[in-house]
Amino acid sequence: MKKILFENIVVEDDKIGIDLKTEDDAAIDEELFFEFSNKVTLTDDILAVALCTLCGQKYDYIYMDLDISEDVFQTIVDYTNSVLEVNNVLFKKCAKNEGNELALLFSGGLDSLSVYSLLKNQNIMPLNIMSLDFGGVFAREELFFRYFVPHTIRTNFVSLKLNRNSSTFMYVPAILLSKTLNIKYNIIGDIFEAENHLCKRGDDCMLRPLDISSIPLILGLTEVGTAMVSAYYSPELISFSLKSLAAFGGNKYLRKQFFVDIISEKYGIDLVYERMDGSNSVPFGKFFWIDFYSFYLVKNKGFEEASKLIENMPESIIDISNELSLNFYERFNPLYLDEIPESLRPIFLERLAMASVYPYDANDFYEIDLIFKELKRHHKDVVIDIFDEGRYEKCRKLFESNIVFGSED
Repeated sequence: MKKILFENIVVEDDKIGIDLKTEDDAAIDEELFFEFSNKVTLTDDILAVALCTLCGQKYDYIYMDLDISEDVFQTIVDYTNSVLEVNNVLFKKCAKNEGNELALLFSGGLDSLSVYSLLKNQNIMPLNIMSLDFGGVFAREELFFRYFVPHTIRTNFVSLKLNRNSSTFMYVPAILLSKTLNIKYNIIGDIFEAENHLCKRGDDCMLRPLDISSIPLILGLTEVGTAMVSAYYSPELISFSLKSLAAFGGNKYLRKQFFVDIISEKYGIDLVYERMDGSNSVPFGKFFWIDFYSFYLVKNKGFEEASKLIENMPESIIDISNELSLNFYERFNPLYLDEIPESLRPIFLERLAMASVYPYDANDFYEIDLIFKELKRHHKDVVIDIFDEGRYEKCRKLFESNIVFGSED
């Protein structure tokens, strides 16, 4: 039986200390800590929800030295599918959050920079920038995100490898700061090809007792789209963002650099950044999120340049890249538009259009279906039926309620 225990929890104005023990393949007996850049207001319910995001569905048994409300208790049980033991279960509901503010988890990469660009300086909902300081190899992120003066949480849960249990660890800042900052909506940088298949998101059910909702703001954008938005609104920050998101010389840095190269040339945006020469390739078929861009890179950089990033690409990739427009990589899929608060949609769509990011047209839906069918041959877990006719019509109606559906033409 795999167990995790959160014991001797000490909460102070600006930090939390927890004795963490696990009984699994990597037994841990260390302190888990969270240190805040400002004083915070916490409850046991808030802390319990935050801790459950670090558990995922890995453990059979969870213990938390906390007194929590019955709805929070049941939510954690449902989410983790574990036996949960706590200090006390309180026969009352969790206190509802009456706030109306946005929380953005900001790492400094092009994806989170694009979210910031789309939501900054608007007077509809206050935007709170939050960052996780993991230290170590992630110190490069802090060098950039501190420029934005975020609410920072320094923590060691990555060094304890708790982030490997679930991607929902990214909800931690919005949860822990929810009462302090009146957080109603949480935004992370989930994009189009997240988690190996289209538009799949981490389960955010644990947020419901706190009355927090996740907004899939850029789930309709690819990495190309987020780079377009960032380059248009923050060209002076591209160099810093590239250095923040990946180690120079790595595959990820090269991939993002290629996108910035293409955007700079295609849209005439003067961008200054440190260029990586040479190659850092991975074999085709190993990583879905890299193979997904093989078509776009072959079309816009040529096979030789694309091979610096992805080796042993099948001939079919070249053939398809030559046959299709592949415009959808630079456009917005409106499938989840109705999950963005209605009050934010107009400014969101307007700012996308200013950055030359337009919604899908009928051909884009046709082409993305072909791309995913081809990828299905190499990645058996890829969802290929998400764009059925009913969903396309739903997208059309949603978009027609805001602006004209279609491209810039």
